[in-house]
Parts: sequence; C-alpha cells; structure tokens
Amino acid sequence: IDCRVDRFGSSELVYIAEAKMAQQPLDLETLHGVLKPIKESGLDTLVLGCTHFPILASELQDYLGKAVTLLDSSRAIAARVMTLIQLEDKEGGYGRSQALYTTSSIAEGLKTTLAAWGFSSIASFAECSIETGS
Repeated sequence: IDCRVDRFGSSELVYIAEAKMAQQPLDLETLHGVLKPIKESGLDTLVLGCTHFPILASELQDYLGKAVTLLDSSRAIAARVMTLIQLEDKEGGYGRSQALYTTSSIAEGLKTTLAAWGFSSIASFAECSIETGS
C-alpha cells in the first residue's frame, strides 16, 4: 500500500472549537487560514486526533470538500479515558455527567452547550470536592 502520512497541529483550531461550543460566532477566515495548508497537501483522509476537532467537523468538511474523509477519534479517546480512570459511581454505574472547568468562569453559551450535551453538573474545579479513593 502506497500512502503518505503528514502531521498537522493547530492550537488555533482548539480555540475555534471552544468558541463554537460557547455559541460565539465562528471566525471562518481564521479557520480557512488554518486549514489552507491541509487542503493544499492533497490529502484524502484527515484524522481528527483531538477531542475538540469533531466539534468543527461540518466546517472542516465544508472547507476541505467531500473528497476528504474525516476520521473522528473522539469516541476512541473517550473509551480509553474511561478504562484508565475507571469511573464508577456508588451505584455501580459508569460515568457521571459532570463537566469541570479550571478557569474562574465560563461563558453562558458554553454552559448551555454542555447542558444540551447531557452534562447534569457544570462547576468550577476549585469549587468541587472530588473523591480520589485514597
């Protein structure tokens, strides 16, 4: 099999995804600027190797075109994290839908998005008591 693997990294894409989650307007000019070298590479498949990137899947697909296949790795990452931290609540169920943020506050739009995604608790990490099992 003849293939070429290129690596593209961008912290700017993370910021754009976070802005989208916070229901802020997307800066498509910046997004297209970040994606331009990727598109110009002639790739046929793009692995979304960060949990933030699937948030931008539709924008990525629109810019890169239907000839580019997007591979979403977020479920695999989440599954691996679950096995590593073995989240099990007191009733024996898996995973609590708790979103923690490390900044002093987050935008209301982000809180709305997290609630829509099923997080039942959204709180500052500093304000939480976390049981470590130790």
